[in-house]
Amino acid sequence: MKNEKGIILIIAMIIISSCNIYAMKPKHNTIKHTNVTQSANKSMEQILKLAKAYYFGNDSIYMNKQKAFELFSKAAKQGNLEAQNFLGCCYSTGEGVAKDIEQAVYWFRKAAEQGFATAQFNLGLCYQSGDGVEKDFNQAVYWFRKAAEQGNAKGQCHLGVCYGSGDAGEKDFNQAVYWFQKSAEQGNDDAQYFLAQCYYFGYGVEKDFNQAVYWCQKSTEQGNATAQYFLAQCYYLGNGVEKDLNQAIYWLRKAAEQDDTAAQCLLGECYLSGDGVEKDFNQAVYWFRKAA
Repeated sequence: MKNEKGIILIIAMIIISSCNIYAMKPKHNTIKHTNVTQSANKSMEQILKLAKAYYFGNDSIYMNKQKAFELFSKAAKQGNLEAQNFLGCCYSTGEGVAKDIEQAVYWFRKAAEQGFATAQFNLGLCYQSGDGVEKDFNQAVYWFRKAAEQGNAKGQCHLGVCYGSGDAGEKDFNQAVYWFQKSAEQGNDDAQYFLAQCYYFGYGVEKDFNQAVYWCQKSTEQGNATAQYFLAQCYYLGNGVEKDLNQAIYWLRKAAEQDDTAAQCLLGECYLSGDGVEKDFNQAVYWFRKAA
């Protein structure tokens, strides 16, 4: 088994539930203003609740992306930030509406410019990948930072990656570790894996195999295949844990079964050479084919 250096960028879009509605009425009618505002809030909450029920589906409502889109659209046009972000997601993925990346960016930007952290993160992704906008790492970092500073775990993780890769300017592993730590402590499995890498190789922190294994295990507990592959190597080499070939193969298989191609290839090599397992040419071929 070989160690692999570097930080792997895993991009995923998340949706965070939040709802803030503001209705403006003349100041001279305070009681009526309060009643109307409360009524508007309640109505919007009901629209959003129903929209998300259709979007995700539940025990009483079958998933219906088109109905979800219609309801998100209604709420978004009334200025609801969460709905605007959901609408951007619908346009981005083509769920309930024809895929339209430019419209996705439009709605992400609407919500992002009003401070909705998840939309700021999503807009950062668009600039990072060049989806719906011209690729612009400076803008990507700008929006990731906006989201990160509001405590958005995905934004924090991606900002850490930008510092580690140099997309945020010069490489700064101290800043990378700072943001990975922030995100990892919130339970982000990608950040936990990246933080483990930093401790393992000494990027921005003093090399510490025990801390590397600690954060790697945190990530594996959430099913992160890349972390499972990395933990297998730790067990194989005895870095941060007692050397244990059975555990190495266990975690390697876990990762391979999640279609991690590096793990599949390495598991094939183990079966071919009899390293940690009984030699089995058929199993070797099986995993090599899975990785191909």
